[in-house]
Amino acid sequence: MDLDSGTVAVLREHAGRQADDLEKAGELWQGSDLVFADPVGRPVHPTTFTKLFARHVAGAALPRIRLHDLRHTHATLALK
Repeated sequence: MDLDSGTVAVLREHAGRQADDLEKAGELWQGSDLVFADPVGRPVHPTTFTKLFARHVAGAALPRIRLHDLRHTHATLALK
């Protein structure tokens, strides 16, 4: 399944922010080509994503759902 143009645009913006992080970190940069990394390029711990996701769901007044459940929801919708 191809990514829609909106998702591609968001990922390109994200890549630009990461390039800025790399420039700011200079010699402290420890990363490689991760899509999601901390400000010095290290992998982000999965718990960080879970907590951030829960905060966004609560802030948007959406029903509570586990981050992993999004995989199943996406797969179901993609099959339709």
